[in-house]
Amino acid sequence: MKLILLILCTLPFSFAEEAFEKNFFENSWRRDTTSEELRHIARAVRAGQKTGCTGFWVKNPQDRFFFATARHCYNWTISQSCHDDEIRIYPDGKMKEEFSGRCKQVIASSLRHDVAVIEVEIRDPDKQKASSQLLNRVKNYIKPLKLADFSPQENDRLVMYGFPSDRDRNRSATTTENCWILPSDTQSVWYALDHDNYEDGFARWIERSRNTPIDPQIQYYRDQLKQTRHRHNCSVYGGNSGGPILLEGTNYVIGLPVTYYPELYQEIPSNFGHELEDIATFLEHHPQLQEKTGQSSANKKTIINTN
Repeated sequence: MKLILLILCTLPFSFAEEAFEKNFFENSWRRDTTSEELRHIARAVRAGQKTGCTGFWVKNPQDRFFFATARHCYNWTISQSCHDDEIRIYPDGKMKEEFSGRCKQVIASSLRHDVAVIEVEIRDPDKQKASSQLLNRVKNYIKPLKLADFSPQENDRLVMYGFPSDRDRNRSATTTENCWILPSDTQSVWYALDHDNYEDGFARWIERSRNTPIDPQIQYYRDQLKQTRHRHNCSVYGGNSGGPILLEGTNYVIGLPVTYYPELYQEIPSNFGHELEDIATFLEHHPQLQEKTGQSSANKKTIINTN
């Protein structure tokens, strides 16, 4: 197995693409995001920085430009970042050069859940407020997603969009698929870090790779969220933060990716899993967001394969 991986790593990148870039989890496949899928997402970047996170447009009955991402993408101070005009939203795809976004106001955010939803002000290429014509074009271009007010179940199949910054994808738009929700007793990658559980070789490898201790504040919030995070086996890298994890076959976002380890290229054992932030729990704690996004109680059985 090690020999095969070594050979694959030495082959041209084009071959890696043809191999669908099977990284992290053996089951999880990554590919270029289609032009239609790109309409769901945009890059979430801090002013003055070249790299950042992923975010996605959120459906709402007012037809306003709502955008969700991870709160940590703005150093946990998203309200101040919005006030200081530090939030930048950059689309990809065919309208990449035609508009960008700035934070108009924070609709809802949570340090505990690491999720934020903002309203975006659309700007033209000269960074001026967009004309009515441009606003209409943007509205017709973007494809907002729905926030799921139901939690995923074991074996629910998932799709994830984002701009992972690992050496293979290098911040290009990426769709991760062929992954699913794992059993609740699946070992978390962060559990291996937080609780010094080194019985597994993977956990020992993680410890050797860690350069800094875990922030006690972040440790506290992770401990509080043990019941609101679900294990999954979608391959996650830096840059995926804030991106949507959807229930396959729907436009419902059931979570955001929250755990990964930078530049990890070995296969994760099957008894480990990443975690996702549960959108339903976030909505439960922010009823004003449910109202503004037009959320109603959803029955998962009625939304499968609907868009």
